[in-house]
Amino acid sequence: MSQMKATYQQQVRQDTGVLDSAAVTACRQALAAAPGDPDRLLELALALKAQFRYYEASEVLSDLLAQNPFRYEILCQRGHVYLGLRAYHQAIADFELGLRINPRDWDCLYHEALCFYLLGDYITAEKYYARCHAVSETEEELAAVTDWYWLALKHLGKDAEADTLLQLVRTDWDYGENEIYFTRLLVYKGLRQAGEVLAHAK
Repeated sequence: MSQMKATYQQQVRQDTGVLDSAAVTACRQALAAAPGDPDRLLELALALKAQFRYYEASEVLSDLLAQNPFRYEILCQRGHVYLGLRAYHQAIADFELGLRINPRDWDCLYHEALCFYLLGDYITAEKYYARCHAVSETEEELAAVTDWYWLALKHLGKDAEADTLLQLVRTDWDYGENEIYFTRLLVYKGLRQAGEVLAHAK
């Protein structure tokens, strides 16, 4: 097979025979009734993402961005997909573009910081976690960002700043879906034992 003539599918993925989920099927049916509808396309991308079909989701999101390149929420969603593919630099590019449009978007800030953290760039991760912490509006958001922010500070040897951050964590936080992050914060504070938490996670 000539590489010059290889299709995108042949270059980056193989057909694994994965069947559409019920959600993907419903989205395709909705699109058939309203071809090109941006809301239906976004629903399809999210359904594909939920099924871990990241390449296909990225293609749909790219089509949406071609229609409207200034929808920061679409940039953020494609950043999520690239993050799932461990394509951290591509994800950072999308999150950064999203932040140029909406500098206070918690989702873009949190996940761009995570990309830098996973790349081992703790200095830049700290900067984005600080911004994310500053715009957090709920205790659920604070539980997630504080955990990663604390870890970044510890990696940088900023123990005093990490301790100051930890002092803001209260045991009565309404952590919502972020129980794992909140529990880890309690371990850092010495209020829970790591072994106890690990046993509970099994």
